[in-house]
Amino acid sequence: MSQKYQALNAYQELKDNYSASTNWRTLSTVAVSLVPAGDEIPDFIDTFIEEKVAELMFMLDKKATMEYPLFVRACPLVPRPGVLESSRADSPSDVQTIAHRIISTMMSPDTSDSPMYDHGITDPHGTVMVQPFINADASAVVAPSNYILMGRDNDGITAGKDGVRIAIPIPVDNKVDYDLTALDTSSDKIEIEFVSEMLESNKRTALRDSSQPSQKWAMVQLRGTEGHRPIAPAPKGVDISGTFHGTERITIKHIHLVSDNTDEQLNEMEDALREGMPEGSVVLHPNGSHLSHHAGQCFKYGVPYIASTEPQVGEQWTQAALGWVVLDNDGTYEPQPYDPLDYASDFIAGFNVGFTNFARQHGWLSNLFHQFIGGPITDPADCAHLAGAFVAWLINATLSTGIGELRHLRSNAKNATLLPYATLTAIYGKDKWQEVSGHATLSESRQHFYMMIENHPATLPSVIDLFALAEECYALPWESSYGGAKYRDSCEKGRGLAEAVQAFINTPTDKMFKELIAQANLVEHAVHNTGFFFNKFLSKTALDWGTDHNLIRIGDGGHITNLFTIFHAAKDVMDAEYREPTDFTDILTLARNTTLSSLKKKPLNQHDNVLAEAVYYLHQGQRHPTGKFSRVGEPTFIPCGVNGCATCQAHDHHMKQQIASGVLQIAEEYEAFFPIEGGSVAKTIAAYKKMSKEDNNPKALAWLMHTHPAPKEAQKYIALMISKFSTDDMADFAKAQQEMN
Repeated sequence: MSQKYQALNAYQELKDNYSASTNWRTLSTVAVSLVPAGDEIPDFIDTFIEEKVAELMFMLDKKATMEYPLFVRACPLVPRPGVLESSRADSPSDVQTIAHRIISTMMSPDTSDSPMYDHGITDPHGTVMVQPFINADASAVVAPSNYILMGRDNDGITAGKDGVRIAIPIPVDNKVDYDLTALDTSSDKIEIEFVSEMLESNKRTALRDSSQPSQKWAMVQLRGTEGHRPIAPAPKGVDISGTFHGTERITIKHIHLVSDNTDEQLNEMEDALREGMPEGSVVLHPNGSHLSHHAGQCFKYGVPYIASTEPQVGEQWTQAALGWVVLDNDGTYEPQPYDPLDYASDFIAGFNVGFTNFARQHGWLSNLFHQFIGGPITDPADCAHLAGAFVAWLINATLSTGIGELRHLRSNAKNATLLPYATLTAIYGKDKWQEVSGHATLSESRQHFYMMIENHPATLPSVIDLFALAEECYALPWESSYGGAKYRDSCEKGRGLAEAVQAFINTPTDKMFKELIAQANLVEHAVHNTGFFFNKFLSKTALDWGTDHNLIRIGDGGHITNLFTIFHAAKDVMDAEYREPTDFTDILTLARNTTLSSLKKKPLNQHDNVLAEAVYYLHQGQRHPTGKFSRVGEPTFIPCGVNGCATCQAHDHHMKQQIASGVLQIAEEYEAFFPIEGGSVAKTIAAYKKMSKEDNNPKALAWLMHTHPAPKEAQKYIALMISKFSTDDMADFAKAQQEMN
């Protein structure tokens, strides 16, 4: 008989008949109704209660699929939110006890001065339901075609609990409207409740994963309402939500304070509303929202509702915009356009927290960022905080993707050197790479690059320099669908955003803020070679729901999961604390100043700096990436300097062989005199003498002098050959000596 039960039952029948357009999860239900409306109250109420409890337990026994814990719900005939407390049951005896308490309350005399029913019984025409219990850590109340409010636990919005709350505007959803019409109601006469439990025990870790957190969720209520309380974007400087129900201004003469979220206080407020509050009354609800039970009751009785404790008796308050109120004692308030710059400090604080607490799923905060820009329908300061965190996510997410792709540098880019790999190893250190990947060697998995950025936040200048390094790498020719120009473009945009944020933090002006917003939009629309730039760890829907709220839908399970992911991301940010980042600009400056010529002249491993040490922890392909700088036998070859490196040894051997047998064109008749594999001093002198008489090859002389330094007795033969060199021969001789040294 209750509206709660009838609506849920009707929707379940719609699903069972395959007639529902939506596919919301519903819970298995066992229910007993009490006294039919219009029937007389039974004479023996105690016996009636026992019979109804027994009936419920009998039905529950037949429902073998329902496992504990269960939830025993009170469903009154007329919605009376919060008056009848529903409870968790862990055993059959719990169900029996709770059901007995609820039914006894419903069948007891109404002690208020103005009973709801003429017969004076609290709620004899209601229903008691038993359903599986969801240990909800988030809940949502939907005003269809208007907005969604989300809060913590199973009643964060309806009960007005403290904690994180967010609001999301939503458009008309044809699937929802179709089903509500089939249920003989409409979007303006119903509120839809969902609850969700994140299944991962470590919620922080779950948001760092490359897929959305696993959730157990359900639609638990289709609650009738007198109508929705519309919410407009907050005007400039206004941050207190409230509704005056058509009155522009009120002078407060009486305050009814709801100081907590208990059922007792909700019941007291309902009794006071039903009995009639004095003229000039206002209900203050410090943790309230427009879809709380309290707001619904105030709307029903036409009493102003303000989600704050600031108002005082004697003050005049004005409805600044739909859903927002402001102190206006002199009656001169005129709303001014919302200005996000008013919340610059909140934005920067959110950025700092988000920047040092990167999580891949924070990209779901896009909607809050765009609300912040255009006008939030939730607390502007909180929205600014979350917007800052989203901009931080854009930078870190772009960096993660850009740096992670560099693992392909060695095999898919032409003419790369070992320097980028040594730099990435050095800035974090072998121990941290060991921590994330299990190996001191630089990882070949993109996930490990993401984890490194998550675990070890860097300063903004360090990130800017890292982007510059990535850009240089992507400026090289790349093969197939890896890296290349599009990655360079995205990293360049990421660097531009990071620089814009740095400039805004230093000088938070309107001009700087507009530049930041422009850069953020560029990054948000970034693409790479195969499509959406962040597709390795984030659904494109996350950003689509931010850039165009008309795309938001709640008609299927995936959409509900998306909604709760937004809430969990917001809560993660609001609960996080700033972490001190690490600055490694000195290492990146060192890398930037390390030239190709210096690497050829002296192998990187033989330098006296952190890059030299890092070379030891690179595998062979990273020390010698594909391209001209790793081609054995070529003058462009860059040695790594690591003792025992097979590639460097092969190059050295090849060069000796090439000089001896090909490039230097040593005559066969005296080749035997060359002690290539060692020999006596006499043979060495003989080789010099033979060359002075029969050959005038400057490269051959340079090679012989390099491999077998001339004894004193051979000096005259060297002088004789040099005296015969032309200017070009001398240049070739000097060049050959330099290369060999």
